[in-house]
Amino acid sequence: MSTDKELKSEAEINFAATFERNIMLGECKWRSEINDVSELNKLIEEVKFFRAYKEKYFYFF
Repeated sequence: MSTDKELKSEAEINFAATFERNIMLGECKWRSEINDVSELNKLIEEVKFFRAYKEKYFYFF
């Protein structure tokens, strides 16, 4: 869970890995089907918590 005091909100990210100014964010889904577009949009919205990173990568598994 990540909290941004400036935005006064929080995000739930299943994993994050960083290297220099790059970040990889991911979601683990335990369902037989997921709506890829809505899950990706949700993850992109939550990236606002990681403004300091130049490159952002998204993964689902």
